[in-house]
Amino acid sequence: MRRFYELVARVHHESFDIDEAARLEIGWWRAHRELQHVDAYPHATEEALVTALADLYAHVYDVPAGTVRDAAVGRAEAMRISDEWVAAGCDPNSPAIAEERRALVDGYRALRTVVGTPAAR
Repeated sequence: MRRFYELVARVHHESFDIDEAARLEIGWWRAHRELQHVDAYPHATEEALVTALADLYAHVYDVPAGTVRDAAVGRAEAMRISDEWVAAGCDPNSPAIAEERRALVDGYRALRTVVGTPAAR
């Protein structure tokens, strides 16, 4: 993850802390994995995933975490829908696919509302 964020920072001339971005990225991965295995992680909550995503967005885009919460909610919802779809057998005709897409679009639309386009920042 550090190498990924190092590349992003270099290519896009960003000034965020690369090590912190990598740590936060791994944080949401962990929160998501724990939600997938609540039997082993009974403390896991979707709120922890939303917080982890919002913290990453806030760091990378240099905005308050509260301003990107809706974006994090959308992405976490999409992950939940995807996980349920996988658990149900990955039916390519499932309405869950459209639901997941809607959640992703909602989340990224909310993110773009806050951070705009790179040229605008």
